[in-house]
This record gives sequence, structure tokens and C-alpha cells, in this order.
Amino acid sequence: MEVLRSLDVSAKEIADVVSQDIGMTSKVLQLVNSSLFGIQRQITDPTQAVIYLGPELVRQLVLVASAFSAFQPKNLRCFSITGLQNHSLAVGGLARRIGQSLGLSTAAVGYAAVGGLLHDIGKLVLACHDPEKYDEAIRRAKANGTNQRMAEVEAFGTTHAEVGAYLLWLWALPDPITEVVLRHHEFPSDPKGVSSPAVAVCVANALVNGELDKDGVACFTAIGMGDKLVDWQQWSREAGP
Repeated sequence: MEVLRSLDVSAKEIADVVSQDIGMTSKVLQLVNSSLFGIQRQITDPTQAVIYLGPELVRQLVLVASAFSAFQPKNLRCFSITGLQNHSLAVGGLARRIGQSLGLSTAAVGYAAVGGLLHDIGKLVLACHDPEKYDEAIRRAKANGTNQRMAEVEAFGTTHAEVGAYLLWLWALPDPITEVVLRHHEFPSDPKGVSSPAVAVCVANALVNGELDKDGVACFTAIGMGDKLVDWQQWSREAGP
């Protein structure tokens, strides 16, 4: 992180630091070659990854890799880290496309992509804090057909969105990414607030989860985004589960 904050650091110097950690190297290369960024050629060298993504995005991906490595809850029957990682990649990739379709800046599209990767990081925190309680909360929500966030509030007094946002604030990630994590279940009610990384991730998450109900569709139709929503739904189906 110290190297990445330096103003005159080269791509090779950043790559040399990343390369010292095998796990970090493999995760950064996995992410840069995933559908998240839509690169047409295979990148196999950390230096190439840094040149393509830029230091700021690499910094965020390093934090993503570290986050999934740091939180490894065990003995959970209803929770899969692999499943969460796959879901996060799908949401991040779709959020990137949605952000581009909304005309977001390059930086904002990057925030949407990384925010999509990290939007459920709070689930890992809660699961590590008390695995049995979190497992029971998930089981109870599935059995009763209730909202998982409500089950989290009943068990912990907070939701994974709030916990995740607080963690990223402590890590000093950019405010737009923290906002993405905090609001990734909140649909926009004002047309002026549609063009943001948080909305891109919210829609992507709902589509990947199959949770965009009639109310959600009506919400986007009411603010003049019905046509775009059709495209987003198609992209989600193309991406698969």
C-alpha cells in the first residue's frame, strides 16, 4: 500500500511488490483476466496488469484479494466462500457494463466494478465474528422465506451492508466504493441519483440474484430507465448464473 501511494512509482515497482506474494499475484491476475474487465487478450504478468489497470485500481484489487484471504469463516453449512466469490465477480462484471451504459466516468466505472466485488464483504465479517449465529440466521431466513438482511438485524443488530461499508471506511477506500457497499440493496427513487456506481451495483446485484421484482422494474420505469433495464436484464442472462 505504501508503494501504491507513491506518486513516482513505476508499474514494474508495483508489480515487483505484488509478485512477492504468490496468493496476491494469482488473485490479481485472476481478477484482471475475468469477465469483470472484459479484456480481449490474456494477461499473465503482474506488470502488464498494473499497466492496463493503473495503480489506483490495482490498489483496490489488492484489497479485494486481501479481504477474501483475511476472512475465512469455517464450519458453515449455509454459507459458501467460493459461491460468494463467484457471485461477487458476476456482480462486478455486470456493474461495470451497466456503469458504462449510464455514461459514468472511467473512474466511476472502476468504482462500480470494485464495489461489485466487495459489496458483500460484510457477510464474511459477520460469518467470522460468530459462524454459528450467522449460519443460523441464513438457515432461518431460507426456511421462513424472509429477507436475509432482516435475519442479520435480528441476530446482530445490523446488516452486512452496514458492516461492510464500515470496514471499507476503516480501510480508507474511496468514498464511492464505501457508498456502493452501504447502498447495494437500495433502488433509486430520483432520476438525478441514477448515474452512480451505487446504482450500477444495486441493479447488477438484484439481476444476478434474480431479485428484481415488479416493484423494482416499476421504479426504473418511473424514472425513465425502462429501456436501459431491458438491456441490463439481457446482459445478466448472457452472463449466466
